[in-house]
Amino acid sequence: IFMSKAKTALRREQERYKLIFENSSVAIWEEDLSALLKLREDLKRRTVTNIRKYLLEHPEIIRRTYEEIKILNINAAALRLAGAETQEQLIENLGKFFTRELTQILVDKFVTFLQGKDFFQTELKVKSFRGKVYDALLKVSIPREHSKTLRHAVVTLEDITESKKMERHLRNLAQIDSLTKLYNHRTIIQRLEAEFARAQRYGSSLSVMMIDVDHFKVINDAYGHQKGDQIIRRVAGALKESIRQVDIIGRYGGDEFFIILPETKAQNAKIAAARIQNIFTTREFTIRAKTAVKIALSIGISGYPSPSVKEAKDLITHSDHAMYAAKKSGRNRIMAG
Repeated sequence: IFMSKAKTALRREQERYKLIFENSSVAIWEEDLSALLKLREDLKRRTVTNIRKYLLEHPEIIRRTYEEIKILNINAAALRLAGAETQEQLIENLGKFFTRELTQILVDKFVTFLQGKDFFQTELKVKSFRGKVYDALLKVSIPREHSKTLRHAVVTLEDITESKKMERHLRNLAQIDSLTKLYNHRTIIQRLEAEFARAQRYGSSLSVMMIDVDHFKVINDAYGHQKGDQIIRRVAGALKESIRQVDIIGRYGGDEFFIILPETKAQNAKIAAARIQNIFTTREFTIRAKTAVKIALSIGISGYPSPSVKEAKDLITHSDHAMYAAKKSGRNRIMAG
């Protein structure tokens, strides 16, 4: 009687598991990863010490091991995500997913389990048979009873496309100035630090411009803050149009803008600044019907390499001082600091 009850309970548990497996909205499949044991022995024979580096340098080993991994079971959600009609079709076409990105992910996955760990997780792009690309969260876990043989692994692949879109949107909001749609103060400083580190590493030139709209307070006082904001937006657009695609522009604050010019010497930055001023000289900004204003800019320039520039913030300090020197000397000028 006891054995009968135990069998009944086990059967119910198996049925429950099968029901969850088949009806889950998350893609699930089961793998036999015992091919990794063969790989481990091969690496020992070769006396490989840095497994990850060795596997990245020998992608043919990764592909061969990948092809030896057996798919034991696949649920309906996995078929839908892959755009496959049947389990056989999916298994037969798995090789089509063997990309450079997948190679690196497989290396990380293999190294994780070769080191005796029982869980692996990563995010990746997945392309279905129908060509649709998903952002996905991959999780692979080895049940404790299979930790020695690796004959059973549970794999889940969750479509996180919408959450990644939202994440990118929120990250974009955190980086962008709401008025001008340029980089905000914090982000332009971060980009400067990254470009400065790159210039130091490769011994390249880097220049910056600090730009101030001359007499902007007069415009604000005369026409109101709403019109002032409108002018700032249009100045931002005009500045963005006047720089190279590789240049980086942000709103430093108020009516000040900051432009980063990678691979640019200070004397060439002066030429770029003069071009910007000429563009503004020939352009009028409409306030309202039959009313337009001219905009002039005071521009301060700083460049690296320079004996006085030791870190990224020195470029900000020097260009800011140069910009104020330009304003003090009559405005609508370019000064180098």
